[in-house]
Amino acid sequence: MQILRVMYVNISCFQNRKITFLLIYLFCLSSISAQQFHIQSPIDFPIFLSGNFGELRSTHFHAGIDIKTNGETGKTIRAIEQGYVSRVKIQTGGYGHAIYITHPNGYTSVYGHLNAFYPKLENYVRNQQYLRKSFEVDLYLKSDQFLVGKGEMIGISGNTGQSGGPHLHLEIRDANQVPLNGLKYGLPIEDTIPPQLKNLVVYNDIDQNTFMWKEKKIIPLRKINGSYSIDNPVDYEGFVAFGIEGYDYLNGSSNRCGIYSIDLFIDSSLYFAMQIDKFSFGETKYIKSYCDYEEKIVNSKSVHRLFIEPNNKLSIYKTPYNSGLYTACNSTTSKVKMVTTDVYGNISKIYFTILKKGNGSTETSIPENVAEIDFSKDFKFEGDDYKFEILSNSLFANKKMEYASYPSGQGFYSEFHIFGNENIPMAKFPKLKLKLTKSVEKINPEKLIIARFDTSGKISSEGGAYNSGWVSANVTGFGKYAIVADTIKPEIKIVSFKNNGWYAANDMLLFKISDELSGIKTYNGYIDGSWVLFEYDAKADNLFYKIDPERITKSKNPHELKLFIMDERNNVNSFTGKFYY
Repeated sequence: MQILRVMYVNISCFQNRKITFLLIYLFCLSSISAQQFHIQSPIDFPIFLSGNFGELRSTHFHAGIDIKTNGETGKTIRAIEQGYVSRVKIQTGGYGHAIYITHPNGYTSVYGHLNAFYPKLENYVRNQQYLRKSFEVDLYLKSDQFLVGKGEMIGISGNTGQSGGPHLHLEIRDANQVPLNGLKYGLPIEDTIPPQLKNLVVYNDIDQNTFMWKEKKIIPLRKINGSYSIDNPVDYEGFVAFGIEGYDYLNGSSNRCGIYSIDLFIDSSLYFAMQIDKFSFGETKYIKSYCDYEEKIVNSKSVHRLFIEPNNKLSIYKTPYNSGLYTACNSTTSKVKMVTTDVYGNISKIYFTILKKGNGSTETSIPENVAEIDFSKDFKFEGDDYKFEILSNSLFANKKMEYASYPSGQGFYSEFHIFGNENIPMAKFPKLKLKLTKSVEKINPEKLIIARFDTSGKISSEGGAYNSGWVSANVTGFGKYAIVADTIKPEIKIVSFKNNGWYAANDMLLFKISDELSGIKTYNGYIDGSWVLFEYDAKADNLFYKIDPERITKSKNPHELKLFIMDERNNVNSFTGKFYY
């Protein structure tokens, strides 16, 4: 922050320090452009990545880079460029404790999964949590409240939110809050490893209307002399398309990362190209169409599909020629080349031959239990005891939906209803209404929910509202559903609380809370009748409070602790205990 200090001396005649710093910031804003955005490392040790920009997740593209913190929390995190803290967000999921810094060029950097912010900001946020009586807060700050210099300490690394282990999630966003590829701004990262490719995926005999295929072939790739190939030519019928299961690796890390760009050539013509430099949050839902959703959900494989469904609006595509579908016209044999790169220019190539064997199958008749869905129109499918509604542009292409139902057993209050294939993804949640077909005289209708049952047998709550014998909810997508009741209150387990025990400043009171079905809705703790800040780590079910000497008075008399935990169906459990401080 040397530049800021020099400038402050030069204009120290201003009496109001806030005006002084604001003028400094505005001066910098006018003198630094996006092209001059040269950032520094946010950590004090070498950077190794566990995730990169654009990596394929189940429901979204990864919007930042994940920086390893040696498997530990508590590392110093620094601002990558000067600016001001424009937002602070604390949530049980997502980025956990996150800080947003707006820079003079209008860009924003985001630092996620922190354990704490720097002291002045931490105190401000803590006061806001107490004022709002909420652990989760989303605070937007003024440009003159919390100024930071390049390289200044802004927080401590952690493992908060939806994090699979200690690390720092770092994002760079443009002035429109569009995430940018953070590896293109000069961070000191070494990468000499080209993408590593595992399998070629062939989608054979594709229906041009529904973009569904008759056969999917997964063919292992073998690497010879630096390039990948397969043992034999690929036979296909009708229209064919391709996918690649592949990952990028960076030096010093065994973690799988995402591929930066892919080009597909057929007989020397470029048929498909993608490159992921940026994407808006509004379009990240299209990952469900970009990747092979079934392989991702069922087998945890990241398969890049090299064809484009008609309702896939991703901006990363460069040549949406013929949607990536191919069929030979004049020749039955075609030569295919795929070129994959990472952001540092390392390249891997695949070569193989495809051989057309026929014109593909045609399907004229539609079974009675199958409905055709035009993705561009609203779709309603109704019966005596169900109503299933899909809004226009929810699907990525026209689809066919099979329907079935069968009787349910004890503990269910409707029949089981199966709508389509759960592995066909949607961009929007459909609306489902199910009719009660069994008596619920002894159950409060507010406890009723629509439950989803996946093919592995896992049950999950879709929520729902009761009205005149029906339960309705916006559900995940196609799948198997039924009405159930959640009448069981959440569970509270003591982890580190000794009733009538003595505690010192910053000692922790730790509990585990969980709910069987509908999920935790609220959690509130009170000491001597006053609300106190319990923090919730949802992924570990941990609810904890650190003794706060600024808010609890030392006394020879015991302090009374009360916890109230409520689930989404308003079932409440409580705990009462006493301790000394």
